[in-house]
Amino acid sequence: MRTRELILAIVLLVSIVFVPCARSETSTKKETIELSGFTVTLSAPQVNFPDSIEFKIEAEGSAEIVDITLQYQMDKLSVLPVTSVVFPEFDPGQKVSAEWKWDMTQTGGLPPGADLSYWWSIEDAYGREVDTPVRTLSFDDGRHEWREIQSTNFNLYWYKGDSHFAQQLVDAGEEALILLEYDIGAKPEQIIEVYIYGDTEALQGSLIYPQEWTGGVAFTEYGTIALGISARQLGWGEEAMAHEMAHLVVHQVTLNGYGIVLPTWLDEGLAMYAEGELSSDLTSALSSAVERGRLDSVQSLSSSFPADTAGATLAYAESYSLVDYLLDHKGGRENMLELLGAIRDGSGYEEALQEVYGLSISQLDSQWKQYLTAGGA
Repeated sequence: MRTRELILAIVLLVSIVFVPCARSETSTKKETIELSGFTVTLSAPQVNFPDSIEFKIEAEGSAEIVDITLQYQMDKLSVLPVTSVVFPEFDPGQKVSAEWKWDMTQTGGLPPGADLSYWWSIEDAYGREVDTPVRTLSFDDGRHEWREIQSTNFNLYWYKGDSHFAQQLVDAGEEALILLEYDIGAKPEQIIEVYIYGDTEALQGSLIYPQEWTGGVAFTEYGTIALGISARQLGWGEEAMAHEMAHLVVHQVTLNGYGIVLPTWLDEGLAMYAEGELSSDLTSALSSAVERGRLDSVQSLSSSFPADTAGATLAYAESYSLVDYLLDHKGGRENMLELLGAIRDGSGYEEALQEVYGLSISQLDSQWKQYLTAGGA
């Protein structure tokens, strides 16, 4: 089992700033503008968190208006920006109105605080086209009165619990990031946004079709974490902070434009590793599987984990063990960071594993299991 230097004893010289935070509320304002022969009235989008956003426009011109489109871009991590185009239905005429409802229950939800920019395009029968000025919108959860702490690597928002509660979560998050950089060489490349809901029920109420066991979510594309943590769950909450932070950091350092994703064992194993030593129940599950010769293969751990509790528990324990094995016996943080870099640069994970460690999946599987069977931990 790995040993860490006494980093936990370091006094975290973190810049913590408490900031009054009033996340934006739904506005009913309208804005009328003149655009090259068109008079356009824009209604402020109506945010109905977490279910929908409603966009509306009215336009009048000297000729029949025959085409209206809504275009938007999400502010998220990507190699290239993606513009989405919507074609709302409307009746052509010199004076028209159009609206579009982004129904998250049909398309999947957005994290709290997700930002987007949007604009409308209008065309008349003579081919004259105009674009409205670009406007921005934050998909805020206005159901709560959020407070904010600004830390070195992330901003934390919470609404339930005192400042000491929030400060402990900030310390846990920063500590996890320090250890993550020390252990695997990865650190955040962008500021992370963290939303702390009052409990798991409140968190699940902010998600579209959550699993009943969901207690935390990393929206890796948006650099956002949402957790449900009550004061009595603070110990678990600190571990969850570390786990989800690891997911975001690893996603940032492996972002690529090739559609290559991490195998599940590596993604979850790094997140488990960031939490610290393996818990007793996971240690027991791993030991039992070793004794019975019932360890899962690395190949099977590369895809989705089992849905049943026992199978998932073992898969998480095995993933931790695999990452621990690579870090302790296969070149440490330098090779791990090189592996992540190879994936970022376009190598498939099997190719990257061979390139960095000189191992195929079957060879890693064999060596790891031999290590555990011989008494490795």
